[in-house]
Order: sequence, then C-alpha cells, then structure tokens
Amino acid sequence: ALLAGLNPEALRRLCLELRDQAIDTFSLSGEQEALRREALAGLEDEATLEYVRQLEERKAAARAALTEVAQRGNRLQTELGLDRGRHGTASSSRPASAGCP
Repeated sequence: ALLAGLNPEALRRLCLELRDQAIDTFSLSGEQEALRREALAGLEDEATLEYVRQLEERKAAARAALTEVAQRGNRLQTELGLDRGRHGTASSSRPASAGCP
C-alpha cells in the first residue's frame, strides 16, 4: 500500500533509482572479484597444498611401478623369445606325426 499513491511516472523513476542503487551496491564485477579471491585463498590453503603434495607422491609411485612392470615385461619377452627360438628348433626337427597319437 506504500506505493499505491504513486503515479506511474513517479513509480518508474523510483524503480530506476532502485535499480541504479542496486547495481552500485551489488556490483557484479565486485562480487566476481570477491569470489575469485575466495577461491584462490581456498586453493592456496595448507590442506589443499598437502593434498596436492600427496597426489604428486602417488603419481611418482605409480610411474615408478609402471616403469618396473614395463622393464619386467621386456625381460620376460626377451627370455620367452630365446626359449621359443630353442623350442622352435627342437620341435621343427621332430616329424609332424610325432606329436599326434
């Protein structure tokens, strides 16, 4: 009922004035900057830094394990390749019917 006595032009001016004040008071860029600062502070806190450090350690351990497995696989391939070569020569000297009953 407070605004009931205002004519349309006065109501329009009031709305525009309120809008301008709201824009100044609740600046979008100011709010965005405040949120950005808050997010950066959260990313730079001690708990986050500790978590990142733990992730880096896990990554290093996983890389080391992967390297070890790859090296072991290469050694096994080399050994199996040598065994195949020896067995291949031995089995090729047998007649084809020798392995069948």
